[in-house]
Amino acid sequence: MDITATYFPPLVGLSILIAILSSYIALDLGGRIQSATGRMIAAWTAAAAVAMGGGIWSMYFVAMLAFRIAVPVTYDVAPTLLSVLLAIAAAAAGFAVAGRKAARSRDAVLSGTFMGLGIVAMHYTGMAAMRMPASIQYSRLLVALSVVVAIGAAIVALWLAGWQHDFPRKAIAAIAMGLAISGMHYTGMAAATFTSVAATEPALNHASLEQTQLALAISGATILLLCLALAGAFYDRRIAQLVEREVTAVRRAEHQFSILLHGVKDYAIYLIDPKGYVASWNAGAQRFKGYTAEEIIGQHMSCFYTQEDIEAGEPELALAAALRDGSYEREGWRLRKDGSRFWAHVIIDCIRDESGVLEGFAKVTRDMTDRRDAQRILDQSREQFFQAQKMEAVGQLTGGVAHDFNNLLTVTLGNLEMAQRALEDARPDDAFANIKRAEQSSLRAASLTDRLLTFSRRQTLQPQPLDANVLVANMSGMVQPAVGENIAVDTRLAGGLWRIFADPNHLESALVNLAINARDAMAGGGKLVIETSNVTLDAVYAAKHDEVVPGPYVLIAVTDTGCGMPPDVAERAFEPFYTTKDIGKGSGLGLSQVFGFVRQSGGHVNIASEVGRGTSVRIYLPRCADESTGAASGNHAAVHRHRATGNEWAFARDRGDPTPSRPERRLHDRLCIRLRIPEQHDQP
Repeated sequence: MDITATYFPPLVGLSILIAILSSYIALDLGGRIQSATGRMIAAWTAAAAVAMGGGIWSMYFVAMLAFRIAVPVTYDVAPTLLSVLLAIAAAAAGFAVAGRKAARSRDAVLSGTFMGLGIVAMHYTGMAAMRMPASIQYSRLLVALSVVVAIGAAIVALWLAGWQHDFPRKAIAAIAMGLAISGMHYTGMAAATFTSVAATEPALNHASLEQTQLALAISGATILLLCLALAGAFYDRRIAQLVEREVTAVRRAEHQFSILLHGVKDYAIYLIDPKGYVASWNAGAQRFKGYTAEEIIGQHMSCFYTQEDIEAGEPELALAAALRDGSYEREGWRLRKDGSRFWAHVIIDCIRDESGVLEGFAKVTRDMTDRRDAQRILDQSREQFFQAQKMEAVGQLTGGVAHDFNNLLTVTLGNLEMAQRALEDARPDDAFANIKRAEQSSLRAASLTDRLLTFSRRQTLQPQPLDANVLVANMSGMVQPAVGENIAVDTRLAGGLWRIFADPNHLESALVNLAINARDAMAGGGKLVIETSNVTLDAVYAAKHDEVVPGPYVLIAVTDTGCGMPPDVAERAFEPFYTTKDIGKGSGLGLSQVFGFVRQSGGHVNIASEVGRGTSVRIYLPRCADESTGAASGNHAAVHRHRATGNEWAFARDRGDPTPSRPERRLHDRLCIRLRIPEQHDQP
């Protein structure tokens, strides 16, 4: 016999309300999935699934409490738990599909299908959990209709939600989902027919839920839904606070940036869209370009370029280069609003969003006209200054040479004139003496010429492998008489000294020159030290002295305890004709001769001096690597440009000078022998 059943209306209404509220909570929690990252995706998916599954379950059993039937009803615990798990699992699958980053309409269909099947599975599993003295038969048509209602309404609800955060749309979607849940349930209940069975049927051995226990379970599920809703609300409040804080910070930063941007007066800073049209404008751009923001925004950037640059395609090339390389920098002529030109320094940077899509270009322009004009004036002034320095040096050189040669020629001509008169008066001895004095004056003129050649590194050297210790030891007997008895001469020769590649006669001349200079600096007596050692000049030292080639050198240092030189004098000590001596006591070519010889030999020379403490002149000559051939070590071989060619006349032939006669060559050879140690030695 069929059993008649009725419904208690208040509980029916409560079941529908629970379905709608749980749907709203679930959709609200699920709306956070797309914006979440990492583990939060799984957390929000689980929360939404529990809210939806728990809501379906609560709605079902509240509706079953509203169901009035004339037989006692209990529920088997295992199928009851299975029903809620099925609902939660189906909801989780649906939210996982709908919450994907690039979700589309077809994803709403798939996720709605999962949701609908979860509702159906929960309902019929819950019906299977009922335990009562009655059997249940279902109408296939109504069962199918209940499935269609559940899936269709769930699809519509998820499509309406669309993970929008506005309340009206979520509310409508929640109503649709709640109707899907309750509509499916009551359609499914309408499909069921209950028929009583004999009371003598043996009871099944199972754990069951009475009405009171079921009410407690529903209350617990409702409390869980409320907790989830409160968690979502708390999260929303927290996020809202963070968003408000970030918005405030962004607004403050935008305000400060705006103040900075419009406060910059020396730079034009503005944005250009991907097609080259001006999108923003600052006060600096208006100041020196002349356009207001209203006049220029929307205009193409080519209006700033000259006609020749436009014809050459410069604006398009600039944007293409910035797009290709990320940045573009150039200087050139640009136009103001009034058509006048200014020299601009331009930087264009490519701007892309987080996904790499081109948003436009940032352009920074600075007016460099004044700086360019100032630089041009500075370059002109510097060139004029260099020219004046060269003219001063030439004037100083020619003046010194002319003065010294004039004195020497006066002596030579005077003695020759006196010799002529002596010959006319038949006084051969007097004539010979005058000729001898004229010869000495000529030798001094030749010495002056040799010093000039040494300074200019145009002399002929005869370099050979040389032991500097032997040379210094051999000439020590020459140095002591030259400096006087009141000066002690100390030679300190290093053991294992490398051999050098240099002209021994010119090296002796240079050392004697330095010894005489030291003597003049120690008028009251003192000590002169000549020492040798092996040194290696590294790249750091070479970087500070352009003429130095890094490598092994032999150091010959001549140090005195004299009056020393102030820094300004030491800096100019090697300049030709520069001297601090009284007129007639020095021509200013002594140290310049040392400088020229050392440089021509591929070496380096410097001065360390302190007023009142003394002076040390250090000569660095490159080590001789191949003693059999006389080759210098490393790159030093390249510096010996003027090797021995017999005598100076061979060098004269190389320059195209006329070849001298044989007597002139003999006279020159005599002069070369006499000039191995120059008579004139100078100290600045």
